[in-house]
Amino acid sequence: MNFEIMPLISVAALTGIVHTLLGPDHYLPFIALAKARSWSRKTTIWVTSMCGLGHILSSVMIGYLAMGLRQSLSLLHIVDSYRSDFAAWALIAFGLAYFIWGLKRLYKGKVQAHDLPAEGKFNLVVWSLFIIFVVGPCEPLFFLMTYPSLTYNFLAVFLLIGVFGLTTIMTMVGTVLVASFGLNFVQGREIMRFAPAISGIVIMLCGFGIKFLGL
Repeated sequence: MNFEIMPLISVAALTGIVHTLLGPDHYLPFIALAKARSWSRKTTIWVTSMCGLGHILSSVMIGYLAMGLRQSLSLLHIVDSYRSDFAAWALIAFGLAYFIWGLKRLYKGKVQAHDLPAEGKFNLVVWSLFIIFVVGPCEPLFFLMTYPSLTYNFLAVFLLIGVFGLTTIMTMVGTVLVASFGLNFVQGREIMRFAPAISGIVIMLCGFGIKFLGL
């Protein structure tokens, strides 16, 4: 293996971890929904992993489509800005809808939402979140793809994407599980009544953070 790729692999791993931790939209929606919908650990890991995988693979496809069409990086950034806007507004709309749904359940006196109908199967809520993550851009990945692509080092491309994707998903899942474990100590009928509405607010705040704070 060319030793020039080793520093890039380290950068890819570090970038995957840091960009995930600095982007609360990568984990807060899952933490909020896991609590509000009483997801099991298995379901939480599955949903978070699938959304993370869709988030990465969609950016890889768009990046290589742009390169295959010989489009400049500036155009790619323009496309990414539209994707970012769409993802932000979609999160805001999703959070608002979930907040309203939570208030409706609160008004009807229901304590908490139910888990997914079956382990590992997507329902409307999870499908919506999955689509938002697929549409959302993953800017650091484009920079990692550029250098080895220009030098036609396809092994380097494969390794960088794999390392970045693995560290991103592992950081997402790890952060969600640690936070969810902490929230397990927050129990009680009265608290759980407000969980869906609070989850909607958290998701909306993530959308506003992306749109107006560039998170």
